[in-house]
Amino acid sequence: MRQPFISFVIPVYNAEKYIGQCIESVLSQKFQDWELILVDDGSFDKSCEICDTFSQNDLRIKVIHRTNGGQGSARNVGAREASGKWLMFIDDDDWLDKETCTECIPYLTDDIDFLIFGKREVYRYATKESTLDIDESVIEFTAHKEMEAFQINILNRYAPHEYSYPLYKIPFWVPWAKFFRMSFWRENDISFVEGANEDCPCLLKVWGCAKKVKYLNSCFYNYRIYESSCRMYMENAIQKYHLAYSTIHEYIQLNYPNEKIFHDALQHFDITTFSYATVLDYCHRKNPQSYFIRKKRFQQAFQAGNYKNAFEQADLSCLPLRKKIVAILIRHGNFFILNTACRMNDIWNYFTFNNG
Repeated sequence: MRQPFISFVIPVYNAEKYIGQCIESVLSQKFQDWELILVDDGSFDKSCEICDTFSQNDLRIKVIHRTNGGQGSARNVGAREASGKWLMFIDDDDWLDKETCTECIPYLTDDIDFLIFGKREVYRYATKESTLDIDESVIEFTAHKEMEAFQINILNRYAPHEYSYPLYKIPFWVPWAKFFRMSFWRENDISFVEGANEDCPCLLKVWGCAKKVKYLNSCFYNYRIYESSCRMYMENAIQKYHLAYSTIHEYIQLNYPNEKIFHDALQHFDITTFSYATVLDYCHRKNPQSYFIRKKRFQQAFQAGNYKNAFEQADLSCLPLRKKIVAILIRHGNFFILNTACRMNDIWNYFTFNNG
């Protein structure tokens, strides 16, 4: 059986509104030497039927049905099943521009580990392209310190670096908007953890293993952002973040045990993790628990792990004002103000995708 040039992997979960557009964006590619692996992660809407219909009409599309195991686990299943020379992940509610493959393939050479390209944020009434304000159409990263800069900024998006452009405009911290060389992925035993924030430890390792990366300064990936996506209640959030949290701590301790810059960035990762848990669980207005139970859980979690030390020791000066205020309130254990602000909906912009 001939090896396809590209393997697209899409984890699918209750995406009946969008999965059709996502699949059609692959079918519409002018370059046709690909396979598409759809991993139905236990959907209970019509997503599985939609996937099966597409599969019946195109032999390049394979559907895997399984019980729900989470997005990271679904991506792992798809990546193991993939047989292409290059691997690309797409989220089930996003889509590609039709010229994605045609424009990117000239840069998919055997000497690079992966290719990144820009994203277009799609809101309900607006779109926002995220590319660098530079003259070059392609940037190449090969230096070890460059790879480390991306790793550090995965842990702390606001860490200072040597580049004259903002790194966050390159979607370096997510698995989509990239073509990975399959041999690079498998030789380095790269995979996702299960649970929340599964992208972070995976991409940390990706950048740690990479020797040569290219960035194409054009937008081909359409990233759908919901108005309420940052406000969803996450029950037991700190427990759901735990595997990603512990995996990252183990990785840094193993690979950078004495490098202060990594441990400083790790403290900011701890701060971000606990801040998300505070807003999405302990102080979320849909949390049915009483104020006193939520406060007690907040206090107990703060004392566990490395969270307390991170908030007490980290330099918060690099954080934008709103994030700094949240971190200071958590540092001083002012649950009442945190809870009031969240319940009044005044703090949600802390978790928007802009740089503020």
